[in-house]
Amino acid sequence: MRKLVLFVATLAVVAALAVLWAVRGSSPGRGIVFEAKMHGLYQLFTINPDGSHLRQITHLVVRNSSIPGVEQAAWSPDGKTIIFDSDYERTKEHVISLFTIGPDGSGLKRVPLYLGQFVGEPAYSPSGKMISFTWDENGSALHQQGIEVANAAGSDAQRLTWVDHPDAFDQRSNWSPDGEWIAYTEVRGPGQSAILKMRPDGTGIVELTPWAMAANNAKWSPDGSRIAFNSHNDPQPGEDANLYTMRPDGTGMVQLTHYAGGKLNAYVGGWSPDGKQIVFHLRGANPDAPGVNQLFILDVDSGHVRQLTNLPQGANPGYASWSPAG
Repeated sequence: MRKLVLFVATLAVVAALAVLWAVRGSSPGRGIVFEAKMHGLYQLFTINPDGSHLRQITHLVVRNSSIPGVEQAAWSPDGKTIIFDSDYERTKEHVISLFTIGPDGSGLKRVPLYLGQFVGEPAYSPSGKMISFTWDENGSALHQQGIEVANAAGSDAQRLTWVDHPDAFDQRSNWSPDGEWIAYTEVRGPGQSAILKMRPDGTGIVELTPWAMAANNAKWSPDGSRIAFNSHNDPQPGEDANLYTMRPDGTGMVQLTHYAGGKLNAYVGGWSPDGKQIVFHLRGANPDAPGVNQLFILDVDSGHVRQLTNLPQGANPGYASWSPAG
């Protein structure tokens, strides 16, 4: 009888541990994920909003490829998954694909979308059931390119926009919190780009910013009331990229940073879950020159800016995404 009691007790302990580990494994990740160059190759890192606990979560190995590494990371709405693009499989054709990984660096998986030379710049829908992404047919001068959506598992891809002009392309999609709109950037040539929005079926396209602003990196605020973006994504001499917000209809534009003189450029990363802060990349006109090239956090109401990262010169941290869990 005593052996039976001990056996039952042991089973209870094992079951409890299994539940505990399941809960731990399903817990959302916290912090900010971003890309940074290490030993000549971009990898993904996470960091707490206070600058603590910097951690590398991808470990791509260089194998004679010109592909820069792991890029364009975004969190799932539940904070349990990070999606990104990479030639992680190191194909001879240098095909860029989508991958997912856990916040702790475990569970790396390829999203099975086979649509051309480039499938990248992913973003989750608010439900987490869909993803939008940029696709590119091939590397020739005249080819189709644009924005697509698919199930998060990688099935049922649908084309929303397509461009076949050598100087024009669509990129950097981002969903509104209610799932009714997708904001994205359309580029029509050097110094000519704008933020547009469309319905998830590709209809109802609306231009939101002037083309001369050369806007990019639209990010909806968590409550859906504002869209953050940066101007002059590829600054010309004497220009600076600055952070702005606007209402979802393009009105009420507010400039948040005021860098001038062609020396510093600010690029939007993402909003904090409470909508009070924005993480952004600040760098000099020449990102490889000595000087500022780090992630910073801006308090939207006060305008206060504080430095988040202190990485070695040349790390070039960017495309930061804030976990919905904080």
